[in-house]
Amino acid sequence: MHHVDTSAERGAGRRWGVPVSFAVVLGVLVAVVVCCAGTVLRFASDGAPDVAATPVPLDGSVALGTDNRTITYSPPAPCRAPVLSADERADRVLLRLTESDRGLLSCPHGGPAGPTVGIVAVLLQSPLGDRTLADAVTGQPVAYLAENDLMRPVPPLPGWDVSTPMADVTTRMAYFGGPGAAVAVENFSAVDADGRYGQPGSLAIVQVTHGGWHPPPSTRTSPVTVRGHPGLAAPGIIVWTESGRTIAVVAAYPTGRPSAPVRYPVMLPAPTQPLSTDQLLAIAATLTGGHP
Repeated sequence: MHHVDTSAERGAGRRWGVPVSFAVVLGVLVAVVVCCAGTVLRFASDGAPDVAATPVPLDGSVALGTDNRTITYSPPAPCRAPVLSADERADRVLLRLTESDRGLLSCPHGGPAGPTVGIVAVLLQSPLGDRTLADAVTGQPVAYLAENDLMRPVPPLPGWDVSTPMADVTTRMAYFGGPGAAVAVENFSAVDADGRYGQPGSLAIVQVTHGGWHPPPSTRTSPVTVRGHPGLAAPGIIVWTESGRTIAVVAAYPTGRPSAPVRYPVMLPAPTQPLSTDQLLAIAATLTGGHP
């Protein structure tokens, strides 16, 4: 068995992402390639970008911020200038996503520089409360996870900046999810011994409801116990189920210190080494909070 998944939607999430061991680190390269390809095709066809905003269905889930008002979403095409808006009603909130080609010209030059580039957000006029979320284009329900319910590492965590209450939260991760699933990914940055940024390592805590982990069939996994729960380990990742959620720790750390100050945007990922299973288990042991 190559996944940890308590839902009925097994196998539905394989269409997303890059090789699982480097899902976070290689996300930058994939986004740049996609943006560059889109720009070449668009400008080759008519010589100028089409900036008309077009409503498109949401693909995936959203996250509810710690203020219970901020809705964030990770669009699959961040270079297409996505904009998220909300139509608030008494019993529900309709989320509308529009896209245009306005961002295609600058995207290859500026480049998505990190996991949160391309995130769109909308601030509700009042807390979501008991209201439901729906897609204004399709009318279908939109699943979400609340940041206040996410598990997170307890500082200090050597090698990583986990000092803030919440990290940058995205809603898309390679090989996680499925129809009706809610995905939330907390992204943390690597720091050196002095707590300085500029290291290219990435740590992601992935949490999924009504979905799971669906790695490629060729992925070699081994059984592991995580926080007292049965799970699976592969290079750079551990996955288990806890409190009705699929949870994963995915991490890679720099193979050496940068030879020069890192300049952003970083167009290509720097050399990294996936963390060992023991290192991932140590990070998992620090997690606290989460949905009861």
